[in-house]
Amino acid sequence: MLEAIDALIRLRINHPTKGWAIRRCMWVHGVERPIDYLRLTAQYTLDGRIERIRCPTLIASAEGDAIGATAGKLFEKLACPKVFQRFSAAEGAGSHCESGARALFNQRAFDWLDPVLAASTASADDGGSLDEHYRRSRK
Repeated sequence: MLEAIDALIRLRINHPTKGWAIRRCMWVHGVERPIDYLRLTAQYTLDGRIERIRCPTLIASAEGDAIGATAGKLFEKLACPKVFQRFSAAEGAGSHCESGARALFNQRAFDWLDPVLAASTASADDGGSLDEHYRRSRK
């Protein structure tokens, strides 16, 4: 069965545009066959790792992005300082990676990042924790 899947993917891989994503993934991960890449994807999970995330985290979610549909679940599981930023189609930012309104994404991301970096600098200056400074700056 897996060999049949591999053969089907190989048919698509030679198309200049339709095969680009799988070719890129195979190249990035250093594998020769599509099925080898698919096997590797099982290793990419946050199960057992979410609780280890301790830095301030921005979770962005575009309303029409099927790939990011689990962003809310990730946000709820995080115990670190966190912000959930939703992007809408009405803003032109409802697609994957907010690609229709990159400037809006950048503005909101940098607006979030400013107090995070300020807290980081403050904690380095006075020995306090980044979490404490960040939480105070968000109030």
